[in-house]
Amino acid sequence: MCWDEVVSYILTMVRFLDAHQGSCMVLLTIGLFICAGASCWIAAKNIKTMKQLDAKRSSPYVVIETTHNRPCYGVRLVNMGLTAARNVKVTATPKIEIALPNFPNAIRFIEEGVAVLIPHDAHATDLGTFDMLRKSNPSLVYRCKVSYESDWGEKFTTECVLDYSLYEGLAYRGTKTVHDLTKQFESFAQDFHLLASGFHKPHVLTEDFDAYNAKLDKMVEELDMEQKQEAKSESPNGQAEEILKVNT
Repeated sequence: MCWDEVVSYILTMVRFLDAHQGSCMVLLTIGLFICAGASCWIAAKNIKTMKQLDAKRSSPYVVIETTHNRPCYGVRLVNMGLTAARNVKVTATPKIEIALPNFPNAIRFIEEGVAVLIPHDAHATDLGTFDMLRKSNPSLVYRCKVSYESDWGEKFTTECVLDYSLYEGLAYRGTKTVHDLTKQFESFAQDFHLLASGFHKPHVLTEDFDAYNAKLDKMVEELDMEQKQEAKSESPNGQAEEILKVNT
């Protein structure tokens, strides 16, 4: 395409626009209106998304999760949100109960719920050892639903799964557990009791100071005499005397 053709095409477009000015202005106005409407719709959508994100950020978020404090396994209800959660209630299938002996089976914060759970606050309890949990619930899985409300009355629901079977067959370092330390402290207490009662008392040997000094002086004298005898036997005169004694 040469320059003459380009110039001719431009002049043709100018004549066409000049002949249809009204129609072009209408089309241009419609295009601007569509662009402005699209911009407003995108801005409104962004504002709505920001409000939703801010509401989620400032809303409570309560979950129930497993805990592990060897040799016991437990459960914890915690608010991970930034605001307080009210009327917290937990529904679990099957029912979560404490399997430890000499303890009540019911868990109060699960059975009765929690009136107010402030941010980053938690309620926790031990349930029992792994064998106790398996005896209580062979599947080792609890399906829970946590319902709660925000300060402004908005209702929330969080679904959680507590799966204790994940702890099966795991290996741990040979560290002392709380149970082992308790047994060791009980052994120490028994030893201290025996020592205090006189059953095992340390035997302390005592000796008179003068008798000890006399024994020490005697040892020094004997050592001095031995050294003199050795020196005398090593000297020439001493050797001659020894030989003379032998001959006589």
